[in-house]
Amino acid sequence: MNICLIGMPSSGKSVLGKMLAKKRGMSFLDLDTLIEKNNGKLLREIIAEEGREGFLRIEEEAGASLSVENTVISPGGSIC
Repeated sequence: MNICLIGMPSSGKSVLGKMLAKKRGMSFLDLDTLIEKNNGKLLREIIAEEGREGFLRIEEEAGASLSVENTVISPGGSIC
């Protein structure tokens, strides 16, 4: 079972996600952090280079490619 936290940007998904994962004995995954790691750039750099539409495409691809179990997932604020 996975738990995915949905909310507006900066609404606390990562903070609460880490606490929830710890309390439930689950892993935690922050999609924004994964995107930065995979691209070797900060989100703001990706957006500056790719534009908002390009970033949304990257974010969608990253979310769609996840294959995790027993994980609390904090997606980006623009994922719905």
